[in-house]
Amino acid sequence: MNKKAAIFHWIVFIVLAAMAVIYIFSSDLEVAEYKGAWQLSYLRAFQASEKNLLFLDQEMKQNVDKAAQNLPITLFSSDLGCGMYENVAVWNKKSSFCQLDAEKKFVKAFKALLGEKEVMYSEIKVGINEVIGISKEKNVIGSSLDLIPTDRTSAGLFTYYDTFTIKPFYMKYEYNPSFKVKADFGFEDYKLLEVQAKKLVAKCQNEQNLKSCLEQHKNKVWKFSSCSSESYSSADRRVLFCTKIKTQETKFALDFASEKVSPPLDVDIEVVAGGLLITFSKNELADSYVIHYTDWSIASQKVPDTAENIFYGIPTFNLYQKTALINPADENCPADKLPLEVYLCGNTVNYILSDSQLASGMYVGVAAVKDEAESQLNEFVVIE
Repeated sequence: MNKKAAIFHWIVFIVLAAMAVIYIFSSDLEVAEYKGAWQLSYLRAFQASEKNLLFLDQEMKQNVDKAAQNLPITLFSSDLGCGMYENVAVWNKKSSFCQLDAEKKFVKAFKALLGEKEVMYSEIKVGINEVIGISKEKNVIGSSLDLIPTDRTSAGLFTYYDTFTIKPFYMKYEYNPSFKVKADFGFEDYKLLEVQAKKLVAKCQNEQNLKSCLEQHKNKVWKFSSCSSESYSSADRRVLFCTKIKTQETKFALDFASEKVSPPLDVDIEVVAGGLLITFSKNELADSYVIHYTDWSIASQKVPDTAENIFYGIPTFNLYQKTALINPADENCPADKLPLEVYLCGNTVNYILSDSQLASGMYVGVAAVKDEAESQLNEFVVIE
């Protein structure tokens, strides 16, 4: 016998010996009476795990639906970073909108509903109309006290009991409790709501008559203050709205504070004793006004624009003057008005401009000022 044959001979012998040892130490006479015990135990464990996963999916679906249902209520219940109005979050500061983070808030609300089960999941992901829970841990199903169920025996009407055998091995079944359930969040509705809100702010933030602008341009399903009993109110040009997302009421506030003040649109002039009476509607946003007057006819062709642009390049031989006046806060409307004094009659500002250079055919325009920024001149009125 050569060396290679001898080595092969000993390998075969060692394998056979190992199989004999395993058989001797693992054999059990009791198990022989219950053939298929391991297979039955596996099936029972598999069924139990599938039932647990079914119950888990049902529980997670209920939590997802509850979190999604409460989202319209909770989304604007805390400050987004733009302040609060009437216990509702303001969505913007002028043209800058604060982040809504609807998905993050949904996940936070969903995790709160999980309770102790939250620690099972390393990540909760929001997909397209679905929620996915990822678990790195595994749940284990095994027979307690090393018992394997082998059969169910009838003990009378509608009564059964399990029979068991002591298992000669340790059996456990592991499964992953990750889940994926369908959901209807309404995230797309919130994105549309934000687009509509931005358009409304851009349209109305510089309008003096805010209520009229909002009534004309807001989404018709939006209501002022309440979805059931609409009532318009505004404080510092912040307005509360109510609408419905997925049948749930959602309240949010928008800030229509103007980034720039609009010029008076109804300037009127009249020659009176003592000078030129200039009247126009009070602009609540303005800190003050600037009256511009000139004999340069080209200026009337360059409106609307800023005074700086309009009077750039005016010939030196033409007259151009301006005077500033404070926006009156309280009504003051005597019958006899003095020149160079500002009066408020109802909602109309009155001012008598007195200047010996004023003459027929000159042009008068009024600009509003807020935070030292002057508005455009919208028009010039000709002195008759």
